[in-house]
Amino acid sequence: KLFCFVFLIVNAFLIHRIVLLFHKIHNKENTSSWPVLMLWLLVPITFWVYKNNVLEILLTTFTLSAILCFFRMLLPHKTPAGVFFPVCTGLAVFCFSFFVFCAFLTKGLTGLFPLAVPFLYFIVLERTREKLKKLLLFYFTASAFLLSFFLIIYNQEDFRNYFSHYFSEQVGKSLSGERETADFRFKT
Repeated sequence: KLFCFVFLIVNAFLIHRIVLLFHKIHNKENTSSWPVLMLWLLVPITFWVYKNNVLEILLTTFTLSAILCFFRMLLPHKTPAGVFFPVCTGLAVFCFSFFVFCAFLTKGLTGLFPLAVPFLYFIVLERTREKLKKLLLFYFTASAFLLSFFLIIYNQEDFRNYFSHYFSEQVGKSLSGERETADFRFKT
């Protein structure tokens, strides 16, 4: 129960930081994050997940951390042109990729959700050619980091065995409709 409570607080803090960064990026005066936190806490699945210690607790932490790194990268840096801006941006992209990788290792393909956030952000809020170039550079760099993480881990025999089993048994059967469901189990 302590684990669940600690990660509830950590995830609430990450949501708070994401909302503050979002407001800072868009120069908004309203920096209150409590409506977002209340909406998150009032969703029934949130209580269920934290009460029952489900894998989604860690998935949420890694996903929120990746999104926080993405928004951190979007912050306008008021430093003179030099090495500081590329280093900060590169570090943010590296951390984003690392957290997506950790989310993938925690829950499988569901952990790749943060990869959609930059695309959705571009579609909804920032539709300019300059932002599109930055988005494509971001995806290229993040993909390179993710690929390097997978290549490092791929050398381990246990990793290959686990994920070949995962993709054949869980993903493959789910996509083909062969996986057992509650409806299928109770048929006579």
